[in-house]
Amino acid sequence: MIFNRDNSGSKELRELTGNYYANNDFDKITTDIELATEEVSGLIGEELYKKVEDWYKEKKKDADQDLIKKVQRPIAILATLRMYQKNDLSHEDDGRKFKMATDNSEKLPWEWQLDRDDARHMEDYYKAVDALIRYLNTSKMQEWIYLQVVR
Repeated sequence: MIFNRDNSGSKELRELTGNYYANNDFDKITTDIELATEEVSGLIGEELYKKVEDWYKEKKKDADQDLIKKVQRPIAILATLRMYQKNDLSHEDDGRKFKMATDNSEKLPWEWQLDRDDARHMEDYYKAVDALIRYLNTSKMQEWIYLQVVR
């Protein structure tokens, strides 16, 4: 996994998305990260993803830190969106529940607000994927990718 180095996964997600609470329990989002990782690695190729993941894990000084962030960002955005969508309802033994604050400090969003928020997150995801692909097309990684394909 390309997150949670030094047990700071929630902080990393906060820095990458700008909206994930750094005090959230990271374990609750790991499945969403794994699924989002499959999607992104399918776009850029498994070998390239593994290379970037190795750089991340090894903390190599010569690693392309920009590329690591550009791979992390779409994964983080997609994973957090999916987690937010799942958390709109709780899933308990006796069915799905919608919980409300009893002190009236929060109001429930309208469906159109949720739809607009989902669309905004997906727009951010697509922009992050586009930025990643542009980076791969213009960086020194292009030669590395070519060599992996020719091999």
